[in-house]
Amino acid sequence: MFELFFDLVFVYAISRITAMIHHPVNGGIPLATF
Repeated sequence: MFELFFDLVFVYAISRITAMIHHPVNGGIPLATF
């Protein structure tokens, strides 16, 4: 059960990171703004 939860969190994190990379908007998390 824990493995399914970990996979869900991992896929969610990857989707969030790819969304921030492909759609750089000013409303997101200012993590890589130099």
